Amino acid sequence: MSSNNKITYKNLMPLTIFFDLDETLLTTNLDRFLPLYFDLLGQALSHLGPSKKIAAQVDFAVRKMIANKNPAKTLREVFSENFYPHLGTTEEACQPLLNTFYKDEYPKIKSVTQVKPGAANLVDWCQSKGMQIAIATNPLFPHTATYQRIQWAGLDPNSFLLFTAFDDFHFTKPHLEYYAEIFGRIGWPENPAVMIGDNITDDLHPMNAFGFETFWIKPDNQADHWEGGNLSDARQWLKQILKNNGKTQLSDLLVDLAILRATPAVLDTWLRAEPNWGPNIAKIPARSSLNEIISMFCMLEEQVYPNLWQDLQSRNINITTNQDFTGSKIFPKQNYLKGKETFERFLNARLLFLDRVNEINRTLQNEENENAIQNLTKFISWIASQDRKLLRKTVGL
Repeated sequence: MSSNNKITYKNLMPLTIFFDLDETLLTTNLDRFLPLYFDLLGQALSHLGPSKKIAAQVDFAVRKMIANKNPAKTLREVFSENFYPHLGTTEEACQPLLNTFYKDEYPKIKSVTQVKPGAANLVDWCQSKGMQIAIATNPLFPHTATYQRIQWAGLDPNSFLLFTAFDDFHFTKPHLEYYAEIFGRIGWPENPAVMIGDNITDDLHPMNAFGFETFWIKPDNQADHWEGGNLSDARQWLKQILKNNGKTQLSDLLVDLAILRATPAVLDTWLRAEPNWGPNIAKIPARSSLNEIISMFCMLEEQVYPNLWQDLQSRNINITTNQDFTGSKIFPKQNYLKGKETFERFLNARLLFLDRVNEINRTLQNEENENAIQNLTKFISWIASQDRKLLRKTVGL
């Protein structure tokens, strides 16, 4: 490559990268991994019944996790309420056994996995260029299980901005809310983002809906319209993305609605955060700052947005306005308990608003009222932009 065409990274826009884990950075061999996992888990919980019964209940609880849309209920909570009671026990009763299982038995599954050639080199190269990197794996496993699989890939879990696990996430792939929750947890950076993964449905379609670039780690000899290849090809692709400064997010009604549902999930995690959560919690805001932002969210949801919506319906405002409330100082700083109470008010108001929007949108679609649909879309997009700005402000970006 000539010096005139050589890519230089100084002053280029920083990039956020979401890497899938299984079959992207780690060859997991799920056809062997899952049977061994269920066999070992069944042995650990054998006092609850036959292995097949336990595996069937795990499958049922996992399907409930995948279906979850409640931004105030973690996937762990969804799993617990759909697993343990059906086996006549509780999470608390089983936790010591599970701790032993993930410490002593789960590591045995490493034998069916392989390090993905080029994974460590690619991650090191990305980090050397100042990119923000998160592991966006489907959060169906607890923190310790994902932590170990990242290690099996020859990577340091502590070096990533975030990796997703069921302990503190609320949504799963392929829901748009899952990706909105990750973005929120890292403070909704304004720079472009990309997704590198092996699953078109779970990894590529959702990020593509956000308007971001995607790269497919595809099986050998498989053709598709998605740009892809191996991890070495991904590095060359990233160089081109950096050179072109990537794509920024596009406005889309479904994406914006996902952002509105994911925002309470982000706040819920931050309110629950404890120091011993370690590297799985990205950019934990100070409690005083978090309480202040939650108060602002609550005020906007209860007072500002309903009035603006009424004005919009009366056609008294221009929804293209650049009015921004995120710089306001609305409520004084509050204590932790008050912050939780205010969050509950915000959550209830936000969920009620989302229900109303869905009803209104269905009515407008049936009536084929394009002008009203456009105004509703602009209004939701504007609120989503306020969410992003407030979360960005919370983490100090």
